[in-house]
Amino acid sequence: MSERLSAFLRAERVVPVATIEAAVARQRVYGGGLDTALLEMGALSEPALWTRLAAVSGLPMPSPEVVDGSAVSEPPALGAEQTLSLRAVPVGERDGVLGVLCAEPVAAEGIRQAAAERGLQAKLYIVPETRLLAVRQRVYGETLPQRYAPLLARAMGTTRARKSFARPRPAPPPRPAPETTALAAFDAAPDAPTGASLAVMLDSALTPLERVLNLASPGARRATPELDYPFEDEDGLPMFLDSGGIPMGVEPLSLIADESEPVRPVRRPTAAEVLADSATEALCRRVRDRGDKGRALALRVLRGRLEHPRALALLGELRQEAAGTDASAATQAIETLSELRDEGAIPIFIHRLRQSPDEVMAAAQRALVVLTAHGFTDPEQWGAWWLENAWSPRTAWLLAGMGDADAETRRRAFQELRPLSEDARGYDPDLAVDEREAARRRWIEWWQARGGGDLADADAYAVDISGGGQPS
Repeated sequence: MSERLSAFLRAERVVPVATIEAAVARQRVYGGGLDTALLEMGALSEPALWTRLAAVSGLPMPSPEVVDGSAVSEPPALGAEQTLSLRAVPVGERDGVLGVLCAEPVAAEGIRQAAAERGLQAKLYIVPETRLLAVRQRVYGETLPQRYAPLLARAMGTTRARKSFARPRPAPPPRPAPETTALAAFDAAPDAPTGASLAVMLDSALTPLERVLNLASPGARRATPELDYPFEDEDGLPMFLDSGGIPMGVEPLSLIADESEPVRPVRRPTAAEVLADSATEALCRRVRDRGDKGRALALRVLRGRLEHPRALALLGELRQEAAGTDASAATQAIETLSELRDEGAIPIFIHRLRQSPDEVMAAAQRALVVLTAHGFTDPEQWGAWWLENAWSPRTAWLLAGMGDADAETRRRAFQELRPLSEDARGYDPDLAVDEREAARRRWIEWWQARGGGDLADADAYAVDISGGGQPS
């Protein structure tokens, strides 16, 4: 059991206590980690849960290429049996430091001791149990239990999960006896009669919304494995026959009550909440895929959902890439953050104007212009502007921009504000200053009527018409 995670969630009061208790009960019945039970119940998204695991354990999160299985050490520095009891997996050694993924509860001392026996220091990273088992399959060739396949597909997308983890082993062990041992996903003989491969399991994990709206991972098709992924037949990928796995659906499974205390009723996610979570996940995937034909629409919709946990996780990922050393990734991340109108990334954009590759600086400059409507070119000007305006909402910046002396600034500000209302309120960036200012005041009054009185005070944007239209 993970008492630390349970205690943290109770203290945080984000997840209802009844849900936490139900997840603990589920863990007692089915085993595994508490984080797995919470994911199965839909109590938290994986990014939100992962953040809390990092807070509980005090360990950092690994880079994406590690957890998706594309950068692992071969052969592993530590044995499978040794790390299984430690709930860990080694993922690479560099300069005497061994990177190790581990799940909660973390056996930190045991992992460090195991690494020390091989003359290495251990650098620990926290991951959910699902990710740990997926990487163990990659490193050791172990079977990913059926229970975790839908969670992996939901977190990574069906196509990415399949490409990263649904691969045949070069030398599978002998087929175990069906009477004594359940056949594993990749251990059955090629003539196994029935069942579903891991690729099929991952496909089946798609939510109803993704099936109806075709919001699966870009490029994913619903054809049969023989046609869609011929490598499974060519390499004789065995079929899954383990009837002991626990299926995962939208609705949580029924629980066996703990007789020591009554089980309180758990509030299940409503159909609307389930659809919202699934749709937001799909929108994030489409925004990430710059070749997706529906990306422009996904961007517009996702702008209105940026408070959703999955959208917040996406913003965090993009901000990290925007501040990173990979110029190409940073440029794309900056452009996407700009398209999402992420005000929180402005300090990163200003920082990238200093001593960055040319394409990164250009992307950061364009992003700042889009978000603020201003056209400063010097990092010091942007820094001074940000110090003065950081605590104001973006709408206030745009309202101020509509009264700016520079015509191009007025146009950019109005272009960003215009979609908020069907009525232009008589404003045109090229009107005479008195008419323009009167129309801008109508926009300010409209904003105040919507509850923005403290955010965009009309007096704060008073214009001295005789002084050339400069905001006072």
